[in-house]
Amino acid sequence: MKKFLILILAIISLGFIVNKAEAKWWIFGQGNDETGFDYLYLNDNSYEELGSKAVLYKDSLTNGSITIKGKTNIKSGKVGYVKITKNNKQTWEKAKVSDSGTFTYSFSPDIDYKYQVYIEVSDTMGKINNVDETYKEISVLNESINGKVIEAINNMIKSYENEESNLFMTYVSSDFAGDSAVLDSAVRKDFNAFDLIKINPFINNITSSSCGKVYVAIQYNRTVVSSKSGQTYTDKGYTEFVLTNENGKFKVFSMKNPLIFGLSDAGNVATGTLQASNNDPILLVDNSGNVNEQPFRTAIDIIENDSDINGSGDSSSSDTVNSGNFSLTENIGFRFSSDTTLPETHQSDIYLTTDGGGGRALEVRGRGPAEFIFLGSGPLSSYTQAPTAGYTTDMIFPIGTPGSCYALHTVDNKYAIIKITSYNGTTISIDYKYQSDGSTNF
Repeated sequence: MKKFLILILAIISLGFIVNKAEAKWWIFGQGNDETGFDYLYLNDNSYEELGSKAVLYKDSLTNGSITIKGKTNIKSGKVGYVKITKNNKQTWEKAKVSDSGTFTYSFSPDIDYKYQVYIEVSDTMGKINNVDETYKEISVLNESINGKVIEAINNMIKSYENEESNLFMTYVSSDFAGDSAVLDSAVRKDFNAFDLIKINPFINNITSSSCGKVYVAIQYNRTVVSSKSGQTYTDKGYTEFVLTNENGKFKVFSMKNPLIFGLSDAGNVATGTLQASNNDPILLVDNSGNVNEQPFRTAIDIIENDSDINGSGDSSSSDTVNSGNFSLTENIGFRFSSDTTLPETHQSDIYLTTDGGGGRALEVRGRGPAEFIFLGSGPLSSYTQAPTAGYTTDMIFPIGTPGSCYALHTVDNKYAIIKITSYNGTTISIDYKYQSDGSTNF
């Protein structure tokens, strides 16, 4: 009997040791959620927005190549490697990675061949990203749409340079993502602000998605004269248009910052921002028709926060309003006061909950009692005041569609306004502005 009891105790002890080992392994495994990408591009077009299938055209390839580039997001340690497979994980090739975490990978594709691409990044601790989320089928067709696309872009630019607003709007889709009426108004304001508009475009790439949209990466040089001051301004940059084919005619569906058209209301016209590797100045226009130029990152902050174009902002809030963006995966949180992403949900202001069967939700009570209120949809710049009442302590569930904005009242009596920019069921990306002085004024 004694031997039997000893045997039972030994088995129980062994099970306890194994369970502890598995628990330790599981904690280490959580690190996979901490490794990923700040951004990805396929031939200068947003990798994510192209969908699961990307169709390129032979005559749009620079030097006949496909280039995947981006910047890694490593929470601890450094980048170990970035590698890419083009044949559904059968073989892998390493990309060129810089010390800053940016990487580039290029290859010469075969025509009409379907490449099944995944991207893997690892930090020096061995933690990797969710590789399956990077899947994309890429193919290159021996067809030409360049002529029609370039013609549409050039016609838009010509009508804009000639200040022909009615003709310009014939090249804009009725389903324009930023509201065609808003663009029409912004363009007319541009014409009041500018004289002698001259834009020189260079089409870097044309890519078609599985949903029928055409993504056009553009490099431009621009010169304008301020109608008010008579001063000449010049800027240059990279931007992206999305076009749709409407009865054989390509029309603009959306445009990103930095804008070529509609600068007078950039916060409402643009759909997102094309990240720049440099900080070259870009043009800004305010509602009164004043023109200025600011470094890229400063300019985007001004556009998103509807601040003064001279960079001074609203004296009552500019020094205390912080802005930026972050991405969350399961049980990862964000703290506004320190501008940090945290694996400890109890230290954060907002985090993405575990899928308990009903779907993931945004929890706003990480550090204690906190509240939120739905504001509507649109750019962050359209919300300059957080409500003082009407908040709820429930979770944000179901998670809103991209463009949904919420005001948050944190546990330390501060306010933030967030905008959901994308959500794929496992990862959510959010733009935000945070008022650190405790007021509701943004």
